[in-house]
Amino acid sequence: MYLFPDLVAASGGDIVTAAKMPAANGCRTVGECYALGINPEDPNDDLKIAEFKMENGKPVIKLNHTEDGSGNSFADRVKTLGKEKLADPTEEWREVPDDGDPTMRFFTVGVEIP
Repeated sequence: MYLFPDLVAASGGDIVTAAKMPAANGCRTVGECYALGINPEDPNDDLKIAEFKMENGKPVIKLNHTEDGSGNSFADRVKTLGKEKLADPTEEWREVPDDGDPTMRFFTVGVEIP
């Protein structure tokens, strides 16, 4: 948060309040942006899939951010999730097994935030 003094100033110097403020992208809070290495002052910055490919029946996904605001990697907390039918609201996203799952045709990622 100290990298964005304008945000801290807008919160009256209260970092907890600053963390709860909406980020410029309109999708996340400043605190979530910090946890995901997103610039909270950039309306076009968010966590995005930068590359997607299938290898041996398993999705390989690279993200545009892999370090938090302090430069610590969160790669070990990224989970690749999949499902068979995108439009089926009863089907939950499931973690893709290490050896893949040929029934999964749609993929996304989730990041566990501590």
